[in-house]
Parts: sequence; C-alpha cells; structure tokens
Amino acid sequence: ACANVASLLMARASARQREISIRLALGAGRSRLLQQFLAESLLIALIGGVAGLLAAGLALKTLIASIPWDIPLTSAVGMDARVLAFTFLLVVATSLVFGFSSYWQTSRLDLNASLKESWRSAARNGARSALVIGEIAFSLMLLVGAGLLIESIYLLHQQKLGFDPRHVYTMTTPFGPAPKLTATQVWNFEQDLLRHIRAIPGVVSAASITNLPLTGPDNLPTQHEGHPEHSIGGMEYRAISSQYFQTMHIPILQGRAFRESDTASSTPVAIVSKTVARAWWNGKSPIGDRIVVGEYGGRQFPEVLEQPRQVVGVVADVKNLAIDEADPTTVYVPAPQVSRPPGSTAWVVRASGNPSLGTALRKAVAAVNSDERVLNLRSMSDLVAQSMARPTFNASLMSTFAALALALTSVGIYGLLSFQVARRTQEIGIRMALGAKRASVLLMVVKQGAFLAAAGIAFGVVGAVVLTRFLSSLLSGVRATDPFTYTLVSVLLLFVALLASYIPARRASKVDPLVALRYE
Repeated sequence: ACANVASLLMARASARQREISIRLALGAGRSRLLQQFLAESLLIALIGGVAGLLAAGLALKTLIASIPWDIPLTSAVGMDARVLAFTFLLVVATSLVFGFSSYWQTSRLDLNASLKESWRSAARNGARSALVIGEIAFSLMLLVGAGLLIESIYLLHQQKLGFDPRHVYTMTTPFGPAPKLTATQVWNFEQDLLRHIRAIPGVVSAASITNLPLTGPDNLPTQHEGHPEHSIGGMEYRAISSQYFQTMHIPILQGRAFRESDTASSTPVAIVSKTVARAWWNGKSPIGDRIVVGEYGGRQFPEVLEQPRQVVGVVADVKNLAIDEADPTTVYVPAPQVSRPPGSTAWVVRASGNPSLGTALRKAVAAVNSDERVLNLRSMSDLVAQSMARPTFNASLMSTFAALALALTSVGIYGLLSFQVARRTQEIGIRMALGAKRASVLLMVVKQGAFLAAAGIAFGVVGAVVLTRFLSSLLSGVRATDPFTYTLVSVLLLFVALLASYIPARRASKVDPLVALRYE
C-alpha cells in the first residue's frame, strides 16, 4: 500500500513539473513548495488512516470470533489509545516520507528545460517501476506462503484418521483427587455406566478409553520381550473396553479384538498398531509373541512396569496426537487388566437418530454417580474439526493478506502503466501516424507490464525461498520450497500483471493519431 501511494504521489509530482516550474519562476520559495507537498500528502494519509481504522473496527469482531483457540478476556481486545497512537504515527511518518520524496523529485528541476518541455516528461520512471517490482516481489512471497499453507491443509484433509468419526459422540468423566479410587473401582464404574449408555434409544455401541484420539499424548516405555533393540520410549498407551474398535470402526488387521473374558484374572493381553507390528516383526505375525510395558532397552521402570502381555491382535494406525502425526505407535490393553487407576475416562458412543443424546448421556452418568461431572460432550467430527482449526486459521489469515497484497499489486501495475500511457499519448499518436498498428502498440504496453512482473517474480522467488523456511513448523506433508506452489503462484501473478496491463494497453491502442498529435 505504501508503494502504491509513493508511486502515485511521485507520478502526480512528475505530471505537475511544468506547473511547479512556473511557480518557482514566479518567485515561489522552495519551503513553500515543501509545505504544499507535506500538506497534500498528510491530507491523503489522514483520510486513508481514518478509513483504515473504520475498516479495522468492523473487521475486528469477525477476526476475534474466528480464532480457533481460547483466549481469556477477548472482550479486552479492541481499539485503544495505543492502536490510535500507532495509526497516527504511521500516518505522519508516511506523509513525511512521501511528501519529502515528491519535494526532492521537483527540487532537482532545471527550470529552463522544464518550461520548454511540452509532452516530454523530465522525470524518470525508474523509481516508480522499482516500487511496483518490489510490490510484485512481496506479493509473491505472501502468495507462496498462503499457497504452501493451503496445500498443507489439503493434505491434512487427505490423511487417514484410522477411525470413522461420523455419528460418534464423546465425553469425559474426570475422577476427583479424593477419595482416591482404585483401578477396580474405576472399572466397576465404567461397566455400570456402559450398561446405562447402551440402553439409551438410538445407541449402536459404546466404549471407554483412557485418552481419545487427537487429544494429546499418554505414553509409556514399551519393549518387545527379549528384544531390547525393539523399544519405544514414548509408546502411546490406551486402556479400552471390549467394544472400542467396533464403536470407532477401527479395522482389526490380524488376530482378534478384546473380549469380555479378558479380565484381571486372565492372561494379560495387548493389541498393537500396524506401525508397531511392521517395525518389530517386519512382516511376520506378532500374534502369540509378548511385549513388556514399562521396559525400554532392557531397563525396567518399576513404577510403571506391567506383566508381559501376549499380543492377540493388530489394528490399523490411529492418529493419537495430531492429524499430521507420522507413523503413530500405539499399544492397547483391556481396561479390566489395568492396575493403575486413570485420572479420567473418555467415552465414545456411536448412535443414530437421537437428537437429545447429550441430555440422555448426562442422565446416564447421574444415574450411576450423581457427583460425577461430564466434560467435553461433543461429536467426534467436532473434535476432528477442532484439530484442524489452527492450521486452517493460519492458512485463512495468510490467504487474506496475500489476496490483499495481490489486489494492491494489481492496482499498482495498472496505475503505473495508465500514467505512462497518458504521458506517452503524443508519442503513441506519432507512432500510429507513421504506420504503427494497434496490435503493436498494445503489445508494447503489455510487454512493459510483463517485464515488471518478470522482474518482481524473480526477486520474489528468491525472497520466498529465504523466508518460507520460517513456515516449516506450520506445514504438513509439503516442503517450504515446493516447486508446484512456486510455479502456480508465479503463473497467477504473471496473469494478474498482464490483465492489469491490458486495460491501459487497450486504451493506448485506441488513441486517435490526430487527437494525440494535438495532446498536451
């Protein structure tokens, strides 16, 4: 925006050179001209600043409402003295810079040469062209960043969750710090509540789990028994009831799911995810082999050590931590066989055709324990959407800035070429009077816009390569130097530049030679 303002004010000063020369010849002082330029630029900047504040005030509530994470006291976010002071200082600074640049441009005039000039412009267009090239470069950097984030969002949507979130509802029941429940008491509570939930009309199946997918880590060191080289220090650990895989539609790839007969008195068993099976058994069947939770690299950790568990099944990988999680490693154990009581229990309920399911679930919990709280009652689809909210917000914000930059760049290219066409009207008329075709005049102006675009794109690509590395932590499945994004953005920017060039070029090609020769 500043580049556009600077370019237009410089163009305006260039167009007024004869007027300024006459003022100086008639005795106007240089200080008088400086005051005039500063007053004009300050007026323009103040109008723009006030308009910007009004627009920001209207957009602020929408922006705050779209933030996907909780911020305390968002009502305190608003226009205050600091915002007004910043805006005022920005307005004054831009006014001074652009006013002085216009004054500096005119202070170098040769009065005799300027007064003799008619259609010829004494000013050079190099500075304005450089500003437009800079605009194009900055626009490309923003567009590349937005493109990379959008591509990352697309790839996230293509990720396989490992479960079907549709028609699944979740909630959490935290257990208070006192009195401390034993693992057996927790399981008895879970069994009782599961019976009440399954009795609700419309419920297809229900299960409990210590930690829901996409809600964060819950891991323990785990080792393939007798193979210390097969150890994972942060193995995701989930204690589940028997219908969990059925409720979440997680496919059993080998072996079996847990049964009601997998109790505290039966053989300790476990189910591993596909990634664990592939890493530790390398294509062989792990069924019947054993793992040890609480052991890593041959070293045992007594505070979390469990009896060796026999692997009875392999299930599909499930995203535990985030949608962009790579190769999730998980071990599942039956809830009745857990010796350490969890701090809370999460619940998954697959249901259809019950609009009052939330109320029914709260009543079911109250029927088992009236003191038990219910937290995070929501659909699994909402949970998945929430995990996508932050990257989607980042992409939307960057795309908004990039679209604004692209629009300003288009205005900048159009304004510069329109000014140059107007200044060259008589030249174009002479060319056409001497036999130049309209198509050649059209091509001449468009080529100028294409040159500006090519130069800006070249500088922008270099800048984007340097700056997009700071976006790496926000990207998923796409490199910061993705050639497809760079190519697509460059083509888009070139197309916009040519489109912005076409309008003044078309106007130039329609110049009447007779009128142009008399143009002053």
